[in-house]
Amino acid sequence: MTIQKGNVQDKTHFKHTFNLAKKVLEKGSILIFDCGANTKTNKKMVHGEYHYLTLKAKKKKSYRHIIQLFLQEKKNGITIKFEMNDSIYECFKLVRDTETTYIFFSEKCIRISCLKETRKDRDKAEKFIRGLKDGLELRPIRHWSDLAIRGYLLLTFLTNFLVNLTLYLAKKPLFRDIRLLRKFLNNLTLTVAYPPNAFKFTVLSNISNEVISILGGFIKKYDDDSLKLRW
Repeated sequence: MTIQKGNVQDKTHFKHTFNLAKKVLEKGSILIFDCGANTKTNKKMVHGEYHYLTLKAKKKKSYRHIIQLFLQEKKNGITIKFEMNDSIYECFKLVRDTETTYIFFSEKCIRISCLKETRKDRDKAEKFIRGLKDGLELRPIRHWSDLAIRGYLLLTFLTNFLVNLTLYLAKKPLFRDIRLLRKFLNNLTLTVAYPPNAFKFTVLSNISNEVISILGGFIKKYDDDSLKLRW
């Protein structure tokens, strides 16, 4: 593990991790990393002394060319069919220069309903992880006790649960981003004034519509209603 400034992207962080790991790696080892670190610079860094296995990022353009290649390879009988987790897959490899790309197809995943459910589950997982990293600022931690690390993760999880429960119970929240919620809550200001010859009073300011959509009228209980009676 390396410690960097801020939330460094995977493609940038890969260099530091690789330079640290290669001190103990044997020649010819296989490095596995996700599509975030899949760049030409990083692969060129690994290629030669080591092998790598990674994923391709989702294409912004059409997959028509890949599908045509698959149908052609299937017609020629080159594709390999196998079964895993009650699903049947077909695979073929595409060799370009020094890189071999393995492409998998499954009839089950082509169904629209399956794609929607898969995308929905993936979106939930990504939002959960993004909320832990960005909204709750979950960062690399160092403790001498395993219980301290577990406790820190448990508190972070419970905080995320409380925020999501509040958003779920809110009737019509104007936003669901934890970072925005923290921003609006930090802007809330409770001022306590002590006049020389009068009783103290409080003023609650910076109450935005976004905060009211989440907390409702509960936040106004901290405002001083007696101010209207004094002047």
